[in-house]
Amino acid sequence: MLHVLLSSSSRQSNKSFGTVLYSRQTRNLFRGRFLSKFSISSFSRTQSSPPLQPVVTLGLLRENYDKWERRAPLTPSQCHDFLLRYPQSKILVQPSSHRIFANTAYERAGATVQEDLSAAHILLGVKRPRSFDNLPSEKTYMFFSHVIKGQPENMGLLQDILDRKIQLIDYEKIVVVEPTTGKEQRLVAFGRFAGLAGTIDSFHILGQRLLRQSWSTPFLNVPPSIYHSNLEEAKRAVRQMGECIAKEGLPEEMPPIVYGMTGGPRGNVYQGVREIFDLLPHEMVAVEDLPQIYEEPSSRRYKIYGVAPEMKDLYARLDQDNDSIFDRRDFFENSQMYRSQFATKIAPYLSVLINSIFWDHRFPRLLTKQEIKDLYRSGNERLMVVSDISCDIGGSVEFLERSTTIDRPVFQYDPIIGKEVADTILDYGVSVSGVDILPTELPKESSQHFGKALQQVIPDLVQAVVGTDNETAEQHVDPDKLSSPLSKALITTHEGNLAYDFRYLEPIMKRTSRASRIVDEDARTMILSLEGHLFDSGLINQVLDVFELDHCAFEFLDCNVRYRGKGEDPIKSSALLKITTDDENVDLEKVEQKVGALVNAIVTADATMNRLDRRQSQTAYVEDNKQKTVLLLGSGRVSKSVVDYLGHNKHRNIVVASDDKTEAKEIAALAHHFRHVHMDIVNDQRRVHSLIKDSDVVISLLPAPMHPQVAEMCIDSKTDMVTASYESKEMRNLKSRIESSGIKILNEVGLDPGLDHMSAMKMIDEIKDRGGHVTSFSSVCGGLPAPEAADNPLRYKFSWSPRGVIAASQNDAHYLWEGRYVQVSGNELLANAAPFVEAWPELHLECLPNRDSLHYKSTYGLDDASTIFRGTLRYSGFSSLMHVFKTMGFFDSSIAIGNIHSWDDVLKTLNDARGGFATIEDFILACANDNHDESVRVKECLEWLHMTGSEKIKKSTNDCSIVDIFCHRLEERLKFEPTERDMVCMHHTIGAKYEDGTIEKHFSSLQAFGTEATMTAMCKTVGYPAAIAADLVLSGLEGKTGLLLPTSKDIYLPTLAICEKEGIVFEEHVKIEQQGITDLNAAK
Repeated sequence: MLHVLLSSSSRQSNKSFGTVLYSRQTRNLFRGRFLSKFSISSFSRTQSSPPLQPVVTLGLLRENYDKWERRAPLTPSQCHDFLLRYPQSKILVQPSSHRIFANTAYERAGATVQEDLSAAHILLGVKRPRSFDNLPSEKTYMFFSHVIKGQPENMGLLQDILDRKIQLIDYEKIVVVEPTTGKEQRLVAFGRFAGLAGTIDSFHILGQRLLRQSWSTPFLNVPPSIYHSNLEEAKRAVRQMGECIAKEGLPEEMPPIVYGMTGGPRGNVYQGVREIFDLLPHEMVAVEDLPQIYEEPSSRRYKIYGVAPEMKDLYARLDQDNDSIFDRRDFFENSQMYRSQFATKIAPYLSVLINSIFWDHRFPRLLTKQEIKDLYRSGNERLMVVSDISCDIGGSVEFLERSTTIDRPVFQYDPIIGKEVADTILDYGVSVSGVDILPTELPKESSQHFGKALQQVIPDLVQAVVGTDNETAEQHVDPDKLSSPLSKALITTHEGNLAYDFRYLEPIMKRTSRASRIVDEDARTMILSLEGHLFDSGLINQVLDVFELDHCAFEFLDCNVRYRGKGEDPIKSSALLKITTDDENVDLEKVEQKVGALVNAIVTADATMNRLDRRQSQTAYVEDNKQKTVLLLGSGRVSKSVVDYLGHNKHRNIVVASDDKTEAKEIAALAHHFRHVHMDIVNDQRRVHSLIKDSDVVISLLPAPMHPQVAEMCIDSKTDMVTASYESKEMRNLKSRIESSGIKILNEVGLDPGLDHMSAMKMIDEIKDRGGHVTSFSSVCGGLPAPEAADNPLRYKFSWSPRGVIAASQNDAHYLWEGRYVQVSGNELLANAAPFVEAWPELHLECLPNRDSLHYKSTYGLDDASTIFRGTLRYSGFSSLMHVFKTMGFFDSSIAIGNIHSWDDVLKTLNDARGGFATIEDFILACANDNHDESVRVKECLEWLHMTGSEKIKKSTNDCSIVDIFCHRLEERLKFEPTERDMVCMHHTIGAKYEDGTIEKHFSSLQAFGTEATMTAMCKTVGYPAAIAADLVLSGLEGKTGLLLPTSKDIYLPTLAICEKEGIVFEEHVKIEQQGITDLNAAK
């Protein structure tokens, strides 16, 4: 029979203990419903005691894990309530001069203050004890343990708990169901207090920062939370500051103060943030109205502004524009398909960011290092303060590189150089705060909240204590008598075992010794996400075995455990693992492949694996700290990224030589040490030669035909050289002279060629290292407008020369396809486009054969491959349109334009040259091979390009043929607007076969997007590899001379690794098409 005792006065009590009395038989019927808000009954101080009053002793631990921790699990008043409810029970309190409540306050409440807690049945703390050496064993403890994710630093603690047969209940796992929403939430949560304290602290940080910039403001008059005796006093100080702002105003010349607050509208932290922020005179604005703040100066001095973006404001799908409808469910299911738009829509207008959003490696970052760098580089330095209350190191705010402390709450981050420059506030850069124990800055209110939550569960614990009638008997909490929320929070048992739901920690504990050894900050890391029946199938144990055997450390970044029972829904578990190694002999790619093989082999797990992060060691070469001079010839479309990368090294002097003085000056200024030289590179060879002699390496971004001439000067000057262009026949003719001079000339280190070589050779070498051979090779690449910018009939825009695009579309192509040799003449290349469906099907791409694929047979060592294909990607329909334009004569360089004045003249001239059709429509139809639909598309495209009618053609001095004015018009009409992004896509598919019969398909994909108005994807993917290669030439590649390509490990491994740090990341996966006999047996 179930008895619930509830007095009318108890319904009004906020300080009382709940109790539910029921028999053991009925308890199991009630499990899972106990802790809803409507199933807790309260006892006031006047209520009569129930029969069979239990006698239990509670112990309150002294907090010693962190010097700033002043909270207590129960306040003196709450202890008094407990003793009134259980008059035969006791409370023992370890003495502490650090606790927010005095020892005497507990004594007045009826507790006993003493060091020895051995008589206590249940011991309560906030944080984990620093040591159990002076604490009793074989007891029940409750505290935040931080062990459930397998944190390596706490596995020793967990082993100590098991050895001492301690029964641990972790607050973090006590989850109750919110009756109004049906959602689970933690019973003991401090988010509101973190939000309160973090916002109060942000005012003082902002005040100091503004004072550094010579603006005295009331913000400086609000001390940090920890200096207030209680929350109300802190709020009073904030109100006074607000009154001062409303009456006196902020400095007239100062920009408006705009607070950005994430995590709303329902997050606990956000609620705390708003509770403080709303005390000030303020105006909340919508995201789309942010620009208007800076257009209305009249009243902004007397208030501050706030914006509270929701998820729909922060994220957008990569394949949709910013105004598309946000699908929350799709975001969580397909987070890899989303990008943050915070840097473009919100950050440019903020003074302060208070961040409290949840983040892990599955989700896009809110604000990256590159994005804040781009923002500052553009001249927008409004964002002065970031208070990251979520405190995810390197997480949603990537430049939160470490946590801060209460006594030193801020470090100064310089976005331009990309690192912390001081542990105090400066007048430049971003003042970053990331205190991870903010609630303890309000210890009194936090403790009251803590105790109020515990008051709901302590009666349940009291009723479940076994052995209270005998001091020498076994004393513990009977799990069968606990409510479901408490039993699920039981980490360890009184027998010294892990509880059922936490058995997964056992193999982690056994492997922790390895984790503690890896401290090298340059260690290589990968992030794996696993989902499936990981634990009951045994898959997770075998995965951890792989890590141990390969000498890798691991850490659970996130873990949700579900065990499959009879008749239960097949809910899957998930794990997010960080795998690290500092052993140079360990290949993380092979480790990943082994895990993938296990996932495929253990069918009962029904599991999937994804790699979320690809970070490799950057220690493949040793940086040379000697001062070196880099000569950059040309200041064109990709030079910005070259100087951006090299110019941040204080040991590099950057010299930019160009015939465009303004451009050269602007590009050179991106570097710490720079100069620009205005010169005619083509005709002033003597001066070019002189610059080369004074340099340590030359990066030539000139047109490819000019490289051999520069190379000859490098040979004569014994200066190394780097280019992003194909190695030409003329360059190969210089090979012996290059070798004799002892210099290095490294070609083909851009995108294509460049990253295509490096990413492909990485996979090919890995296959060969495992004893396999390549059976097929296919590689495609394309520079395109991002989907939202592909808004014209050609679905194309130019991030490089239109003339180059046209020239490339007329090259002959040769490739091998399933053993058949295929040759396509340049005249018919555009007619041979085929749909590309191996990646990004939502983009609707097509592929054109690219030049001579067959010479890669020797370059890549593909002797056994039956398919060798390289292609160029375009959006579907581009090639057929361009083929008609070619047929019409727009690619013709032999037709002079002397007497041509309008586009009608152009069309008439081209028609006459092709035989003279009766009408222009007939002419277009014939060139479209009598395809009516295609001819309509051509006419629409011509009209969109403004290439019809009597409009006068604007001829430049260099325009002398039809193709010249065609390219000029293409560049004019198909240019990127400042707010538009370009996109680079690259994909490899490589077949592999092994001696045991295993057949695999290896896939590698790169999708990179430009940054609006700052740097294009093409600029990044061409310039960064070239710059990194130049740095390699200066810093490493010992013993190498001659004509080089980036196909060896000592070049491609460090280059790819550093490219990843710049956001150029290849996503790889392997599909096993046929399992080898040996591997299958091993997996079993």
